[in-house]
Amino acid sequence: MTYTIVTKQDEYSIELAEIMKKKINIPYDEKEPDIVISIGGDGTILKSLHTYADRADDITIFSINTGHLGFITNFTVEEIDKVADMINTGDFTTETVGLIDYEVRTALDTFRGVALNEVTCINPTRTLIVDVSVDSEELELFRGTGLCISSPFGSTGYNKSLHGSVIDPALNCFQLTEIASINSRAYRTLSSPLLLCAGKVITIENNESQDTWVTVDNTSYRLTNFKSLRVGYSNHSVKMAENSIDFIGRLKKAFINN
Repeated sequence: MTYTIVTKQDEYSIELAEIMKKKINIPYDEKEPDIVISIGGDGTILKSLHTYADRADDITIFSINTGHLGFITNFTVEEIDKVADMINTGDFTTETVGLIDYEVRTALDTFRGVALNEVTCINPTRTLIVDVSVDSEELELFRGTGLCISSPFGSTGYNKSLHGSVIDPALNCFQLTEIASINSRAYRTLSSPLLLCAGKVITIENNESQDTWVTVDNTSYRLTNFKSLRVGYSNHSVKMAENSIDFIGRLKKAFINN
């Protein structure tokens, strides 16, 4: 068993990482760790996953919150001794979190990978016009700002701000939510979040020559030659070390309780 630490690049998080290293007695390995300790906020968890995306199925992420909200971070700074003991003894439980696969095709290249929270297709400067289909069946000709495709784990992030559904992470599904769609007598879209089961694939195809921004979690790509985006529920997953608070508890703590 080996571990590594990924930190938010602020003085406090970096200092805490050095303290953690003194408390953990298993080998440190940045190349092929079994455990990744994320110290920071939710963005640091995303960084942790994408740093070790090729080992997503094999790692366990321990997340320590040094930020503000930290909805998906599971441990507080006051619990660093608890985290160190769990890692040293191997006595911990995990939650398996489903990912979503994406494939972006441009006129020049194709790139693919996984996302923990969401993949979006956006044009913030003018109306995005794209064909949207599920498997091989056309759903709609979308006109608007963009589209967000989120995992259950990411449903409480950007998707929630778009009035998408909050989904229990235990469900094997993913969600399509429109961003500022245009609806009139001439143009119509579904205008509602669409939940799809694992095995379905959403395809977004460029309808005309236009700049398009594709974001994968917290990374954005500006594409001048965008052709298509395909997204589906992944066969890959990542394990998150569990604390005592469950999904409903996290919802109440983040969005309901004062």
